[in-house]
Amino acid sequence: MASGPSSQTRARDLDRVNACSQLDAAYADGQLGAGEYHDRTAQAMSAKTLAELNLLISDLQLPSSITAQAPVRTSGAPRRALRIAVACGAVIAVGAIGLAVTEQDGPDPVTAPVPA
Repeated sequence: MASGPSSQTRARDLDRVNACSQLDAAYADGQLGAGEYHDRTAQAMSAKTLAELNLLISDLQLPSSITAQAPVRTSGAPRRALRIAVACGAVIAVGAIGLAVTEQDGPDPVTAPVPA
């Protein structure tokens, strides 16, 4: 019978996304400054083990709704959250690109007069 994952268990993408969600919440709550938030997020995205992820969030005060997504996973955890996170990131990226393209400086387009 297998017990839960150990601290040396390899982290999955979903574990990294969950850790980043917790860092997002801590940053929004004022527990982390911008520099520390960016450093920890970068470390979370490159973490290899659950122990590395847990070290990045262990000193934070987080609501139980956020900690329920802790990197230490239960067996059979769905990968749906990862798909949703990737989809949201893609939508945000496409929106940012669209905004950047439409906000470029330049002459206003000339419109042809409409015949009466």
